[in-house]
Amino acid sequence: MSAAAVVALALPMLALLGWSAEHLRAAAREDTALHARAMADDVARRHNQVVADARTVLAVLAQVPRLVEDVPGCTVLMRRLVAAGGPFVNLGVIGVDGRVLCSALPVPPGLNLGDRRYFRRAVETRRFAAGTYQVGRITGAPGINFGLPLLGDDGAVRAVVFAAIGTGWMSELFDSALLPAGATLVLLDHQLGELARYPPRAPDDLALPVPASALASLIRQQPQAGVVPVPNGGGSARHYMYLRLGGEALSDPPYLVLGWPPDALASTLDTAVRRQPLVVWAALLVLAGLAWLVVNMAVVEPVRRLAVAAARLADGEQGVRLPASGWVAELVAMRSAFNHMAQRVDGALRAYAVLSAGNRALLHESDEQHLLQAMCEVAVGVGGYRCAWVSYLDDGGIQTMARAGDDGGFAAYLQAHWQTALAHRTPTAEAIASGQPVMLGNAHRPAVHDLFATAAGRGLKSGLVLPLKVDGRVIGVFTIHAAEVEAFHQRERTLLAEMADDLSFGIAAARLRVRQQQAEARLQHLAYFDPVTGVPNQASFLECTGGLLADAGQLAVLVVQLENYWEIAATLGQSSAEVYLKELAQRLDALAPTLLARVTQAEFALLLAGADAAAANREAGRVLATLSAPVQLAGIGIDVRASVGIALGGDHRHGDAERVLQAAQLAANEAAGRASPVALAPPNVDRQWRERLALLSDLRVAIDQRQLAVYVQPQLDLRSGRICGMEALARWRHPRHGDVPPARFIDLAEKTGLIRPLTHAVLDEVCGLALGCAAAGLMLPIAVNVSARNLHDPEFVGRVAGLLQRWPLPRACLHLELTETAVMQEPALSLRVLQTLHGLGLSIYLDDFGTGQSSMAYLRELPLSGLKIDRAFVAGLDQPATRRIVQAMIDLGHALNQKVVAEGVEDDATAATLAGMGCDIAQGYGIARPMPGSEIIAWIGRRSGEGAVGGTDRGR
Repeated sequence: MSAAAVVALALPMLALLGWSAEHLRAAAREDTALHARAMADDVARRHNQVVADARTVLAVLAQVPRLVEDVPGCTVLMRRLVAAGGPFVNLGVIGVDGRVLCSALPVPPGLNLGDRRYFRRAVETRRFAAGTYQVGRITGAPGINFGLPLLGDDGAVRAVVFAAIGTGWMSELFDSALLPAGATLVLLDHQLGELARYPPRAPDDLALPVPASALASLIRQQPQAGVVPVPNGGGSARHYMYLRLGGEALSDPPYLVLGWPPDALASTLDTAVRRQPLVVWAALLVLAGLAWLVVNMAVVEPVRRLAVAAARLADGEQGVRLPASGWVAELVAMRSAFNHMAQRVDGALRAYAVLSAGNRALLHESDEQHLLQAMCEVAVGVGGYRCAWVSYLDDGGIQTMARAGDDGGFAAYLQAHWQTALAHRTPTAEAIASGQPVMLGNAHRPAVHDLFATAAGRGLKSGLVLPLKVDGRVIGVFTIHAAEVEAFHQRERTLLAEMADDLSFGIAAARLRVRQQQAEARLQHLAYFDPVTGVPNQASFLECTGGLLADAGQLAVLVVQLENYWEIAATLGQSSAEVYLKELAQRLDALAPTLLARVTQAEFALLLAGADAAAANREAGRVLATLSAPVQLAGIGIDVRASVGIALGGDHRHGDAERVLQAAQLAANEAAGRASPVALAPPNVDRQWRERLALLSDLRVAIDQRQLAVYVQPQLDLRSGRICGMEALARWRHPRHGDVPPARFIDLAEKTGLIRPLTHAVLDEVCGLALGCAAAGLMLPIAVNVSARNLHDPEFVGRVAGLLQRWPLPRACLHLELTETAVMQEPALSLRVLQTLHGLGLSIYLDDFGTGQSSMAYLRELPLSGLKIDRAFVAGLDQPATRRIVQAMIDLGHALNQKVVAEGVEDDATAATLAGMGCDIAQGYGIARPMPGSEIIAWIGRRSGEGAVGGTDRGR
């Protein structure tokens, strides 16, 4: 054959081979793009799962009791959750003012997160909110924050629980099985500033081949995703894509740039074509057709199938696999790598689904046993595993608590042979001992014990044993088995371990709820013991004393009254006051009385069986001696100021237990402030008691028959000179004893519980008087004093609401006044009751301000409309120090947006002084003495007719 013929025949074959090589390169490039797009979709799904995980974890944390109040416990919990692993680099709680209440990581001093977008959106929308990718103020590293508001019973935002997620989730994706060598990831914020790159030392031109301005132009054209053209790109150049992360959850989303290396096959083909520009002419002529067929069957078709499979995998389809056989070794290796990657992706997606369903189970199941069963069913039903069970350590063995799927009886078998499992360090035993997950990849492999062969024989080819930890201690394991060997790859194991950590958290929360229920059951015990000191309370004391009196035994009761208790509580705080009480209780208990009890907040009672007056006096001396040493509080030695009252019982003296205790309390009151701090109750205490009972009986009748009169004392507006209101005062004219001083019968009512019906009767009379004044055109508020017993009465709010419904008068016509002492006896209860009363539309004033123990914190929280300065301060206005105190009270009231009322104004000069100091309202004899309610309308009319300063507002 001539050279021309060979050339003529060879050229078409060379052209055909060139076309085939180019076709192969195009298929390889398409395969590279498909791989890149599949990886980008995986990144997007992982990022969306991270956001969903954040939402789920925050929702679970929002259910934890006392998360805001218990800051130390909250901090420990957050640190434990972050230390457990996962995508979170920090967890914590932010107050509504932006201050960080608790955080897993240390918080810089003075840090306020009120300007962070996720915090503002969570507070404003009252829903889950996300921030933007930026460098965290606490973590100091790039990441994104999410927030979820904690809502109170009234629907108001109490705080925001937050989660910070770094960029570590990207490093999880940077796995040789998922990304080929040479691949790069770059995370950019919404302004295209670089936050992180992988690998960290990738060159700039390799990680991001175009300037940020060019990338921004591409994003404006295609905001969600697109291809980044590579300058001077050749046939085997790298492939770049950008992807918007976060979906609709992020308002300022970040972007991810993925760089994919050139396909190895395309590079090999290029090299081969360049190195062999000429092919033996004779072989090409003879074998051209056969070569074309072989190339198509051995290369083109397998590459096409590989591209189709990659596209199916990119679309989220699971179970995509390619046959492992083939003629070309490189293509066989590519198929094997593809199948391995597809298996990893399937496992990760399966584990993500199990993790998500497990989090939902955590939210819905509050019972521990139900939660364990639900988690096992999630692993089998959602994850498709062969079986799952939970085992707890129990008295040297293990106990199966819940299971799902077909385990072939292996869980029971393992439980029965636990000692053997321990001796041979089976995966379950090793996971419990080490506290780390343990995997059994292939139960068919030769093992050291028949337990492994038993598992394989029952269809459990591979398994994963995950330890369950509560309070830092391994309590059991969560075991998952699959019917295939090597079913759990690294990423899948990590996600399932995260699920086990979530289950551990759910177990701890369920047990906390059980402990709370047990605490409620112990309340019955607390009804007879003082919660602060642990000694018996008044109920226990009266019961024990009553038993001794019933046996006609002789006894003595010593009441130790702590005179400086309230001063300590007001000065050093309630916690110091409780330390003070505990120390004194220990000292008194060391005296070994028959019984020691705390009978009031500032009183202890000692019961001495068989003691006479002399023995009781000797014991009183011992009491004072043991209390003589100072108590160390906050580094200060506090002297104990105490008085002791003694009352004798038995031999028909002093009647029942309550009367003996009250006699000793009266004696302690008499001893307070005297030279001798010990007093013995007088012999005529029975007569005093009978008189007290008689007066009490008459007072009950007077209340029931409405014999008490309601007087009112007008109040003057110091700015306008008008009468702006009045205070209601109860008066009692006894049919035999005449006028009973209010202090006497009100004190009697307070101590016996009659203050409740007395207050209700006065409120009813005042409502009638207010309605009469309104009918006469006088819309003046009338203030009624409320005692501590009223606040503690569970029916009080309901009775007030009933009165307001029965009397058709504006809420502004009725005010309530309470003393500081009444409010501070039970601050938390008082706050709830006052908020409810305020919700009824009533104005509340704090009476005798300056004489109690209220703190600024409680003063800020109470729903007050005004403060009433005690008359003792008003009487001392001529003293500079007192005048400064009164001015401070007025300024404080105005700073709290409250009216300030001065009591005890006896003359015009005092009223003028108070007006100059900015006081709003004055009350006292200098304005008017208390008068019967029926006379107030006429009095105001005469005042106006006589040309007194100002007048009164008529009806609106």
